[in-house]
Amino acid sequence: MGPFLATLFIAMFFLLMQFVWRYIDDLMGKGLSPWVILEWLFYVCLNLLQLALPLAILLSSLMTFGALGESNEMTAMKSAGLSLFKIMRPVTGFVIILSICAFFFANYVLPWSNLKWKTLYWEILESKPAFKFSEKMFYSDIANFTIRVNKKNSDEKSFEGVTIYDYSPPREWRKRDVKSKAGEILKSRNPDYMLLNLKDGVIYEEMVDGKAKGAVFPFQTTTFTEAKLKFDISEFKLSRGNESLFADSYEMLNIFQINEVTDSLETALKDRQRNYKANLMFRHLFFRPRIEISKKQQRERDSIDARTTEAYATLNSQVNGTNISVKKINPAAANTRYQPAIDLCVNSITNIENCMAETKMREEALTRYNIEWHRKFFIPYACLVIFFIGAPLGALVRKGGLGTPMVIAVLLFLLYHILTMTGERMAKSGSVDAFTGMWFSAFILTPIALLVTWLAAKESNLATFKKMFGGIWRFLKFWKRTRITVTD
Repeated sequence: MGPFLATLFIAMFFLLMQFVWRYIDDLMGKGLSPWVILEWLFYVCLNLLQLALPLAILLSSLMTFGALGESNEMTAMKSAGLSLFKIMRPVTGFVIILSICAFFFANYVLPWSNLKWKTLYWEILESKPAFKFSEKMFYSDIANFTIRVNKKNSDEKSFEGVTIYDYSPPREWRKRDVKSKAGEILKSRNPDYMLLNLKDGVIYEEMVDGKAKGAVFPFQTTTFTEAKLKFDISEFKLSRGNESLFADSYEMLNIFQINEVTDSLETALKDRQRNYKANLMFRHLFFRPRIEISKKQQRERDSIDARTTEAYATLNSQVNGTNISVKKINPAAANTRYQPAIDLCVNSITNIENCMAETKMREEALTRYNIEWHRKFFIPYACLVIFFIGAPLGALVRKGGLGTPMVIAVLLFLLYHILTMTGERMAKSGSVDAFTGMWFSAFILTPIALLVTWLAAKESNLATFKKMFGGIWRFLKFWKRTRITVTD
């Protein structure tokens, strides 16, 4: 438990720092309270636990069984008649329980944490930066106002030489300017408003009516010793309660909800394809059922077909540069006759392209839900596979501590992470189905886990690995040399 908790904390710390570094630019300058940042980090930590858990299991199992081998305790237990599987049995039971907990975590806690942290992140992005006045700069982030201060005092709340341009209703078309020698920000009882206390100032306001005409624009001047202006700053506050915008996303659902959504998506996809097909077949006579006609109608149709054939022959002769029967048909009339058929074909092609685009979009959405469904089961399985790689490998390496196990664990985790991300991206791109993509790393790591466990049970050592991989390397070199010879 000691190595497991320690490595889990280290893995979470590094993953969290990488995550924060990625989003730090979006959080700066928003005037967020420490509690909001801590809340966001808590939700992010729950989301990152699915990555840190396999790494912690791998590293702690390597350290534990490597330390047992290094201190000859593994040899003592085996000499007492205990096999490797009996030695691993208590830790295996713990990892199985941990994997079951990982499934429930991925099915219930992970969707909730995804909903929380993504909603909070979106709310942070939508909120305005914290208002901050700079000397001799116009500040216009407060709605309907532009404020300029000549000098800002050291307390960051009092200013000298304040100028305010007011465009608030009903002064959108009328001008009101406020100038004062000094100003100070006061705390309001209502946090949605900010009070600005002005001293020794004057107000210039145009008095012209909106319906008045002419070139004369009278205004009035009002002087004051002290005045208070109220500004609405509710837009700068972090708005909460937008979870309904993301509640239906594939990352915010458990397996039962995903099953319902995928059934609906599959039904909708089949209905849309069926509608496109029926519409296409209805527009073309070729797909309609044949109708029995009389002999008289057949003779009329044959006559029309003969004239059409003659028209085609005339057009073809014109294209080929000949002058055979050029005057039998008017090209403009021919174009007018066949234009409806051409338009019908163009419209049909457009409908088919739209159907293909919509089908691809719906299939991509369906794939994302299927990927998330398989993720719920892949996370606990990955914990088991990683353990059966780390524990036997630690018994073979026989090195404890954070030296050699750390290097081996990082390399194996990189292999696991790269294979997992590659499979997921192949599934998202449509190269493979969701099952193959999400279990791609499991298909590769499971044989490795079985091989390492078998070698550890056979009490092999690193020399066996060298012989095995040396033989594989010699075979690959021989195969490459033989292939080059055959090609030449």
